[in-house]
Amino acid sequence: PTTVELPGVDDGGEIRNLEARGPCTVPSDGRPNTISLFEFSAAPRTKLVAYPELELRVFLTSVQKNESRFPILAGPVELLLDHGFVGWTKVLFVAPGEEFRLSFGPDATLRVSRAERDRTQDATSTDWKTVTKTVWLYLSSLGDQPKTVEVIERMPVSELEQVKVALAAKKTSPKPKVDENGFATWTVELAPRAQAQVTFAFDLSTAPGVQGL
Repeated sequence: PTTVELPGVDDGGEIRNLEARGPCTVPSDGRPNTISLFEFSAAPRTKLVAYPELELRVFLTSVQKNESRFPILAGPVELLLDHGFVGWTKVLFVAPGEEFRLSFGPDATLRVSRAERDRTQDATSTDWKTVTKTVWLYLSSLGDQPKTVEVIERMPVSELEQVKVALAAKKTSPKPKVDENGFATWTVELAPRAQAQVTFAFDLSTAPGVQGL
């Protein structure tokens, strides 16, 4: 976009020359061609992650560090596993030494379903109005190997004194880790061909006169 101003050399940037490691032949067929500039190896941290509110699937993700002395420019990434090509994703600019995340698509042996319900407590002219939101998450494994899944849900975060949000601990099982942004995280252990359930609830209370929530 013309509204975006990228930093240049005069703004403290560095000049980097990326050269091909040898002579290359570029066919004149009008199609994109790939030329190898550099390579590196990095040990990834892999895990299975589910965001049921957004997608009812469990995704294999990896986090690794750019171990080269060159930046990785924003663009497409070809993904391969032991059995070969699995698809494409993309990355943003990754500086040398910076960690970046890749997603290798859904795990075909895992299933997720989600149900939710809102319950409102009627308020009087002097009472706060409270809405309790309950979410039920169901995970099942169809494979022959045990799996560990990180499940992430979210609850609102209030910046107003007239609005309060609190985890309904007695209605939530098992207990999650909740960060300052309202993301609740569970680590669910699934045995082969097993099922698991997560119950998540929070209370959203508003003072008299608050509207629009």
